[in-house]
This record gives sequence, C-alpha cells and structure tokens, in this order.
Amino acid sequence: MAYAQFNGHAILPGNYAHYFERVTSQFIQFATGGPFTAHFLLPVGVSILIGIYFGQKGLLNESPKNKPFLKKAAVYGLSISLIGALPHALYSNLLIELPPALVGLTFSLHMATGILGGVAYAAIFGLIGPKITKPSGIVWAITSLGKRSLTFFIYNEIMLIVLFSKQTLNLGNQLGMAAGWGLTLCIWLTALGCAAWLESKQKSGPIDHLFRKLVYRKSSPRAS
Repeated sequence: MAYAQFNGHAILPGNYAHYFERVTSQFIQFATGGPFTAHFLLPVGVSILIGIYFGQKGLLNESPKNKPFLKKAAVYGLSISLIGALPHALYSNLLIELPPALVGLTFSLHMATGILGGVAYAAIFGLIGPKITKPSGIVWAITSLGKRSLTFFIYNEIMLIVLFSKQTLNLGNQLGMAAGWGLTLCIWLTALGCAAWLESKQKSGPIDHLFRKLVYRKSSPRAS
C-alpha cells in the first residue's frame, strides 16, 4: 500500500463524484480489515490484553514487591519506545529518505514500540502513585480526568475530528505546527477542567457511567 501511494496509485479512488461512492469505498476498506487492524487490533487490542495481565498479576496494587518489575518496565519500555520511534521521526521531519516499503515498516515499528512506552508510563504511575497520599492542584485534576478516562478520551477524539478533519473545520491544513499543538493542548485543558468540575460535584463521566451500567448490571434472577 505504501509503494502504491508513493508512486501515485491510490489503493481506492480518492476523488468521489457522489457521497454514495465515498461511503462504499470506506466500507470496502473497513470490510477488508485495514482500519480495524491499524487503529484497533494492534494499538487497542494488545494494550487491553497487557492491561488485563497487569490487573490479574496485581502489578499496580502498590505492593513493595512489585517495585523491581515496575522499575525495569519503566526503563526498558521507555528506551525501546524512543528507539523504535526514532526512524519514523527522522523520516517525518525530512532528515532521512526512505524507500516506500520501509516507510510502512518504520511506522509499524513506531506503533508497536509505542505500546511498550505505554507500559512504561503505567509502571511510572505505579511507582509514584503510592507516594502521593493527598493529591491537590494539578495532580488532583489529572486524577479526576483519569477516573473519567473513557468519557474524555471520546471527547478529545471528537474535538480533534471536528477541528482538524478535512470534512469539518479543516484547521489541520490552515494552522502551523505550533498553533496546532496549542489548540490540541487547549482541548486537553478543557477536558481537565470539566473532569475537575465533575469531581467537585461527585459525578462520574456520563459515558463511563453508561459503560459501567452496561457491564455491571445485574442479570435477572433465574427461576428456581
């Protein structure tokens, strides 16, 4: 796919005469598994499995015996993540040239090692969490955001799509890199403020509340 793209041959036509053609084309891409594999199966599915493993082993339960493992996970995970991201970062910033086939490989390496970076950050929070007995200020706000992670993950994604997508406000092609990062930071800060307000009112995130209600709802009692 990378080879075809860099040689001017689209996998599927990019210019559509009618909306129906666009919908059909996008459905074909979805049905063949491209978006599912790239955006869910690898980054989300693998991360969920790692999270389940951490939960089953109780690796983030503030037990002192977990510290050696968490320290190794933090050091090795961050190191591998940074090294794995380096080739694609150099290519993206036009510092090196790569053949089309290698571009896809460097991006895949960037994504796969980024998962280990996520493990490292989880380990770091597992190490510093027990040391924060009375969170206040920004730590309290971030903790509030973490308690409502599903709600504000979806909020952030929606805001990014609305503001930056070509099909909506298309600010991604109108703003420079610094302005784009600044706007992204503002989106996150609004999420942080909303989460802190919900925490002060002792209210859960609406989507988190709905998800828990669906997961933990009691099944109807069986007939004896």
